[in-house]
Amino acid sequence: MSYIDDNDKPVLLAYNETTGLVEPVCVDPIFGAIQIYTVADTGLTYSSINDAKIDENDNSTMLGYNETTDLIEALRCGSGGELLIKT
Repeated sequence: MSYIDDNDKPVLLAYNETTGLVEPVCVDPIFGAIQIYTVADTGLTYSSINDAKIDENDNSTMLGYNETTDLIEALRCGSGGELLIKT
């Protein structure tokens, strides 16, 4: 579920592959920077998510362009709300 500030702006959202939920991307409580988790290539094939997912507040996930498939996909986060980055 996204959280909304006093100016009616929602937090950034990403799709959690583990839980299947739309979750907020978290920031480090000390530095205020987006938490990022680097994941190694496991060789697994993940399903494409070619549209934004919507949370309970009707806010959508962030999207990115996939150069390999030439499609737009929802960004993904870990179970702790960290944005997943593949190395």
